Amino acid sequence: MAVKFRKRIKIIPGVNINLSSKGASVSLGGRGASINIGKKGIYGNLSLPGSGLSYRTKLSSNERKNAIDLAQNSINESITIRVRINDDGTIEYLNSNDDSYLPNNIVASFKKNNKETLISMFKEACQKFNDGLEQLDKIHLTALPPSDTRIYHVKTFSSPPPKKQLRQPTLLSKILPFVEKKRLKINDSLESEYIKKLNIWNTNKEEFEKNEEIIANKINILLASGDEDTVNSELVTLLSNIHFPKETNVNFELNQNNLILDIDLPEIEDIPDKKYTASESSLRISVKTISDTEKRKIYMTHIHSIIFRIIADVFGLIPTIEKITLSAYSQRPNVQTGEIEDQYLVSVNVEKSSWKSINFNNIENINVVECFEQFELVRNMTKTGLFKPIIPFATLNKDNDEIEEDLINKFQLSDNDENLNSQLLEPQDQVKKLIHPNKWLIIGITLFPYIFSWFTLNKGYSNLVRLISFIWMIVFIAICISD
Repeated sequence: MAVKFRKRIKIIPGVNINLSSKGASVSLGGRGASINIGKKGIYGNLSLPGSGLSYRTKLSSNERKNAIDLAQNSINESITIRVRINDDGTIEYLNSNDDSYLPNNIVASFKKNNKETLISMFKEACQKFNDGLEQLDKIHLTALPPSDTRIYHVKTFSSPPPKKQLRQPTLLSKILPFVEKKRLKINDSLESEYIKKLNIWNTNKEEFEKNEEIIANKINILLASGDEDTVNSELVTLLSNIHFPKETNVNFELNQNNLILDIDLPEIEDIPDKKYTASESSLRISVKTISDTEKRKIYMTHIHSIIFRIIADVFGLIPTIEKITLSAYSQRPNVQTGEIEDQYLVSVNVEKSSWKSINFNNIENINVVECFEQFELVRNMTKTGLFKPIIPFATLNKDNDEIEEDLINKFQLSDNDENLNSQLLEPQDQVKKLIHPNKWLIIGITLFPYIFSWFTLNKGYSNLVRLISFIWMIVFIAICISD
């Protein structure tokens, strides 16, 4: 990977690069005499300033040196070059037209005339190459001191006010009255529109500020009372706003005034292997390889700086939390099986009353590695940053949510299966219910005429026949309903 910078900088008087959609060319010289070098060849230009007279001719290779000497007497322009910094720290000065290397004399002049710019450029490149290396041991320096109160900081209304944009007088409006009249009319309309927008903006601003006051009062009261939902919400916001140079994940569980934190630390492989430094005197970039021992020490300080910052901000912003149990782990191979697993490296119990003994006014002189030895600590670590796995004070089940989700899915699936079975059975029951009434209906329709006819033929139409027929129909309907 190479970092490329492009900037228009004066290198030597009288050299200018011209870029256009048709290509690029270089011009040497100033007023009166100049040389233009492009893809169509080399041309010499002579002119008499102020007269409008000029002369242009193509120069042969033999005439090139004389023409350049002629132009060198009055050169007073600039050139655009490209500075490329490679991974190994080498610096290349290239012609921005074709990426060819510039001559040593031009490079020397460029360095001499643009030292401050190059130093700034090299420092920026080193910062990118170091990938946050210089910040790894400084995360705790901006930590908050412990506090027993929490004050919600009211947000400011971020929307900018509308701007008044009126048409300014022109020469034409000063000469012609009707143009000025039209301008004034347009300005009246713009002024009216501006006042409307300003009133809307003021109304929105007042509503926003009132809402912020309501939110502040509510949150301060809830935090002071230890409302669990509010504290959880504040913890999520707090932990999300901490800027970690390397990937760091935090899981927590609140138990009244006690907080359990599980920290998924960055890996030691995330620490850079090289350190880039810009030299202001020689305009060079030096590259130093970081040894394994130094890398372990950097990692050791980095993870303790993370732990310090998290504990400090929680005690500083959540007044009801009195104790924190923090355990930090990393993904490492098991020496027996070779499988990658979570191995806890540090576990600490910190009481808020004990945490108050730290002098945050002198935080830059605190050794964050030794700082935790005054608390209840579990850690198996050498002075050179070699960690061995430990058994932490407390851990959070990292798979708990997944297990619960799996169980919920299984229960939902069982319910769905039952619903599906019931849906499959319902049509069968409906068919049976339809079959049974049809069967009885057929039987009833088939037998009823014979019974009715028999009574009719033998005894004639009588009340008894009607009664029997009616009872038969009632019995038939009851049988259908019962099935």
